[in-house]
Amino acid sequence: MKNSKKLQKDKVEIVVLTKEYLLERLENFLLIEKLCFPSSNCWSEQNFLEELPMKWSFSKACLASENKMKDNLVGYIFASRYGQRKAHIHRLAVHPSFQGRGIGSKLVCHMIAEVLQQRIAKITAESIAEKTRVNTFYRRLGFVELQRDETLRYLSVKKKMLKADSFHAVNDKGTRCVFSLNIHIHRGNKSSL
Repeated sequence: MKNSKKLQKDKVEIVVLTKEYLLERLENFLLIEKLCFPSSNCWSEQNFLEELPMKWSFSKACLASENKMKDNLVGYIFASRYGQRKAHIHRLAVHPSFQGRGIGSKLVCHMIAEVLQQRIAKITAESIAEKTRVNTFYRRLGFVELQRDETLRYLSVKKKMLKADSFHAVNDKGTRCVFSLNIHIHRGNKSSL
């Protein structure tokens, strides 16, 4: 990758994603969504606006000053809390013109920093087995892919089994991948991955 393709640190800003910001720029979120995901798996306006525990604290947007589009939104992460000490990444997307520049990693790292403050012990994310680039991305960040029985247990606990089956069934080929990142909370509020 050429250095000229890399964004300078001062040209990228990760901000807390607020409902107000989302509502003002919903068309931009929907555009990035359509560019990043197949139509069968695209989020609708309703998905973006769904209220979830800690969603507006854990979710982030990435703004880039060199972006020539109407809005400078180039990526986003939506995450929420579930259970007492778990968080889940619902959606992570970076505009195709800005992929491969570290924006996805920055979004996840900012989200991890936020969940550490809330003493979250585990972060999960879902993917599809065929998406090798996405799966490699999560592994590079320290996430570990759950085995089939752990995946089924995870989906059951999150009460997503019916919803999951309607999208990508967990079958003998294991099309759905679930990744987990365990965070170790030490006495004195220090945490590590």
